[in-house]
Amino acid sequence: MFAVPRTYDGLPSFHDEEVTGTPMRLKRMLAEDSDSLRERSGAKITILEHGGKHPVLINRGQRHSRSFFPSAKVNTVQFVEGLAEERVAKYYEIHGPSIDYQCHQLMIQFMLNRRLRKYISDLSRAFVDAKGVVVPELIEVKRFPGDLRDDDYKEKLAAVRELLRSIGWRFTIINDREMFSPPELLPNVERIFVRRYAGLDEKECSAAEEIIKAGAPVTWGEFRRAVAPTDPLQGDAVIETLIARGKLLTDLEQYLCNSTFLQPSIRRSAASPIRI
Repeated sequence: MFAVPRTYDGLPSFHDEEVTGTPMRLKRMLAEDSDSLRERSGAKITILEHGGKHPVLINRGQRHSRSFFPSAKVNTVQFVEGLAEERVAKYYEIHGPSIDYQCHQLMIQFMLNRRLRKYISDLSRAFVDAKGVVVPELIEVKRFPGDLRDDDYKEKLAAVRELLRSIGWRFTIINDREMFSPPELLPNVERIFVRRYAGLDEKECSAAEEIIKAGAPVTWGEFRRAVAPTDPLQGDAVIETLIARGKLLTDLEQYLCNSTFLQPSIRRSAASPIRI
């Protein structure tokens, strides 16, 4: 199935220019018989249902911590493995442009170098890009670049990347240490994350919706005074809740203060391409 790899971005490349990415190929991979993969060098994608017929399998890296948390964004329970994956999952829980995400959603089986290989995704997400297009993406979370030393493992990831490209998905490797290198990012993520289930009263909702509908950028201090004129702490809580819900966007890599700009976001309803 895969040609001799070329080096590309630290991973080998199995890119086949004759293969165009199309979601129709995904249907065939979902229907593929795993018993025949060795004979036909095909690929099989299985949806891992939490607690269902195909439960989530977290059996790599026995020293990793395992945990879970309920998601307000997608109304599911997110099972995570390791602190790095937990931080990344929390980030996408409150990341406005990401309209959907799921940890350990897919198992991909395929033939590589005459061996049947199996890959379980760390995280899938659907996000709205700069052009307003909803893009499906699979993310592999690593603690640091040293986790990609093994050549055989890099070939496996390269093969997964090409399979995903063939169905119209992106594949990204996130380095946790690099992603959270800005000193303010992780504290801000934790600060916003705990507000995801917070409630707002009628006056707060009304004042907030008026600003959001206007669509113009506004500073943190201006928004706080509008929603809670006499209670700055409650005003902060309202803003944090709206960021967690994706109704306000801001740069979480900076220190959040009165002069921080907030961009209202009216999330459109769109079918998520990762719910297959």
